[in-house]
Amino acid sequence: MGGGSGSGYGSGGYRNKSDNNGSAGAGGSQGAGQSGDNDDKCARTQIFDVVIENNEQEVWEKCHIDDEVLIVLSEEGGVSQLSVLKKEDSFKIGLVPPSKGVILECIKKGWQYEGKITSIQGSANNPTIQVEVKGIH
Repeated sequence: MGGGSGSGYGSGGYRNKSDNNGSAGAGGSQGAGQSGDNDDKCARTQIFDVVIENNEQEVWEKCHIDDEVLIVLSEEGGVSQLSVLKKEDSFKIGLVPPSKGVILECIKKGWQYEGKITSIQGSANNPTIQVEVKGIH
């Protein structure tokens, strides 16, 4: 499974909300040029904008910079889905973007990912939530 194809996992509900935010894609290149060492690539810090599904207003109200997050894997209809949850109350912020397929690969190998919200931009109708997570084995 290639990490950058955009078709590695997940299905409906994906919207590219970063089209109107010139800096939103900056974290998307994190991890590029990774070495062949699986532990090395899994341990790397990943920075990305969460793919918010359809609860924009609730996400805007409940998320704050420095809130702790974790990533969980679920299977829905045979499709692997990585959700970003607030650690405090398990509130689902949204999904890990398909470009971060390395996270899926590593979680399937037993890694866990935790981190925090580093940026909140936009508005209640179109929030952009950036997170920074690190692999823990």
